[in-house]
Amino acid sequence: RSADPDVAWLPAAAALVERCRGTLAWSYAHAYAEPDDAKRQLFACAQKQLEVFTEELSGLSERSPTEAAAAKQRIVFLTAALAKYRANIAEWEEVVAAGAGGVS
Repeated sequence: RSADPDVAWLPAAAALVERCRGTLAWSYAHAYAEPDDAKRQLFACAQKQLEVFTEELSGLSERSPTEAAAAKQRIVFLTAALAKYRANIAEWEEVVAAGAGGVS
């Protein structure tokens, strides 16, 4: 970790990328198993946004500290947006599991 407060947001962004990739890993199976076509399409749309933003944040957070600092505003925005997208997808899975009697 950096002691420089100007880049304190960078480790949070990198950790979120890792969590989002984990969420995406199980979400593909969930999308495949969804029997309702309309729900599957809606879920796939949210999943795609999570994937696109995750890869963008990954690319930005892997830059040199100087380049990452130049992209700070976008990185901070993507971190906040991704946290919400990830929470929504995780919530969707919880609702599905509850509807199936806890079996996903």
